[in-house]
Amino acid sequence: MIFSILIRNFKVYRGWNYIPISNLNNLSSLVGENGVGKSSILEAINIFFENLASEWNVNHSIQKSGYEGREPVICPIFIIEKNKINKNRNIYKYFELVSNITWQLEKDDFNSSHHKVAEKILEQIKTIKEKNIQVDNTHFLIPCGMKKTDQRKQIFSIGLLEGVSGYKDDLRSEFSINLDEFLEEAFSYIKESIEYIHIPSEVDYETYTKLEGKTAQSLMGTSVDNIIKDFIDEKVIKNINTGLDDYLSKIGGKLEKYEYKKPSQRQTIFNLSHLTSKVIETYFDSKILNLKSGTETTPIYHCSSGEKRKALIDIAQAFILNSNRDFASKTVILAIDEPEASLHISSCFEQFEKLERISKSNVQVIISTHWYGFFPSISSGNATYISDINDEKHSFMISLDRFREDIKAINRNTAGAMPNSVELKTVNDLVQSVISSISKSDTNWIICEGASDKIYLNHFFKKEENVKIISAGGSKYVKKIFEYMYLVLDEVRQDLKGKIFFLIDTDRKFESYTAKESIKNIAFKRVQNCTSHKKTILLKTSDNKYYPPTEIEDVLNSNVFYQTLEYLHKNEPSGELSLLIDSIDIFSEDLPSGLAFNLRSNEQELLWEFFDKPKIKVKFAEEYCKLDSTVTTPSWADEIKYFFKGKQTK
Repeated sequence: MIFSILIRNFKVYRGWNYIPISNLNNLSSLVGENGVGKSSILEAINIFFENLASEWNVNHSIQKSGYEGREPVICPIFIIEKNKINKNRNIYKYFELVSNITWQLEKDDFNSSHHKVAEKILEQIKTIKEKNIQVDNTHFLIPCGMKKTDQRKQIFSIGLLEGVSGYKDDLRSEFSINLDEFLEEAFSYIKESIEYIHIPSEVDYETYTKLEGKTAQSLMGTSVDNIIKDFIDEKVIKNINTGLDDYLSKIGGKLEKYEYKKPSQRQTIFNLSHLTSKVIETYFDSKILNLKSGTETTPIYHCSSGEKRKALIDIAQAFILNSNRDFASKTVILAIDEPEASLHISSCFEQFEKLERISKSNVQVIISTHWYGFFPSISSGNATYISDINDEKHSFMISLDRFREDIKAINRNTAGAMPNSVELKTVNDLVQSVISSISKSDTNWIICEGASDKIYLNHFFKKEENVKIISAGGSKYVKKIFEYMYLVLDEVRQDLKGKIFFLIDTDRKFESYTAKESIKNIAFKRVQNCTSHKKTILLKTSDNKYYPPTEIEDVLNSNVFYQTLEYLHKNEPSGELSLLIDSIDIFSEDLPSGLAFNLRSNEQELLWEFFDKPKIKVKFAEEYCKLDSTVTTPSWADEIKYFFKGKQTK
């Protein structure tokens, strides 16, 4: 996985720059205004992996002043799981030494002229250590890059980290190798274990989608050549050669003084590669990707620009998720420049959903984008905001699970280096996409509070077509999105084809709120357990009933809920669960989880404390959905389905 990149004098990046990319999240995005260098990062990483000495697009300052003293550098920093490498290999021992130095870097280790960049490196290292306490024990942190010394030549480099004496000194004293030798070994391992697939914004779609093309074969994880070879018995090749040799011998006998042979001493025989290349030429070369629509098909080159862009992501998703790769030993990085390019705003959400799905299959996905609507809609990942102030690059990492807090903190700490409009743009882009979607199609949407809510709803609605689910990040933001959408849709309410259902909890700190109800395609309800009727109901937001407090964890199947508690207690024990698990009794499996247990007030407090722990709700939701293999849909979720099918909720 790529952790970050050090870059100097490449394209728009003048001088030393440090761009954070991932803190162990599989989905990373680069955002910012036009021209700040988002696409340049993906291109630079591609040059590193392809070892393309001739294709460096250096900064204009190099063309004016020359290379000496300002050599362009592309140096990715990789974060690699230790358990993926055999401890007996030399590379493991080298990585252990280099990684220990990198994890323990301090500001004073750097040349004083590099302190500003060093602070950025140390900030990201500190952040990932805080979030993953044992990360330096479980992962290597390895810089490995290239330096361009003139127009034709490049050499291995770790950029400004070469000023940290420990790398060179410790490698020499411990293993009697120099830094260049280490980097050559490191690059060889990286090329062997990491596959980087780059899809730029401007491509020849016909070439990129051909099965025998480099990109399609990289996505499949195999070559068409190998696929063909699997079909052919090598005895057939042997028989062909024997038959051809016999034929030439017969011809030679008739010619008496002449024979057919190759001028060189070694005579060519027909082999499997000759056959596969001919099959590829005659069979695959004429095959073009076509878009199916009913009984009609459209060649990719006749599709619209948006359809072509969607096709690339569809192919990536289909090929990667269905490949026979061993993801445990081989890391795949899919880098896509502007996946939303040329797409109608209504299709952006679906495009990013596919990318999230790919990232959840152990693939690192890195994108550059101008569409911010994925911030509230994707539950895990990070975005790096890149800005250009007074010809100096600034980059800030944002965790998508707390993007609002991160944006506010960055603005507070940098005196506005990140525009205040960023948070507004995240909501605006998403709302525009949803509104356009329900105006053009019968797609239905559920806007809920948090990431765990989204996990449960995806589980309950997995068999429903045309239902999209977004977690807004809390009831406050569900209400904001509702009001924004209502304002826009009020004038076009009769033209809507799809529907939106807004859903919030009945929080312990209850806040009264009344949602408008005059647009029939929009519903806004609050989920609550009813103690008198012993069931979960969906209330109007204007209803003043607020007891008992009810969150999504309180309205689940009680039997599966208990199984999930038992599983977490066994595999990830906590103090609260240890006190709870033996005293909880289910007195009725027919009741929702919030009503089915005989919990005393102190036990209820313990359960709340357990769910209030960081990431527990998401972990619990994921395990619950695995255990609920038959998908036990609660009645309140059925009520949302009735709304989408034309039956109004009560």
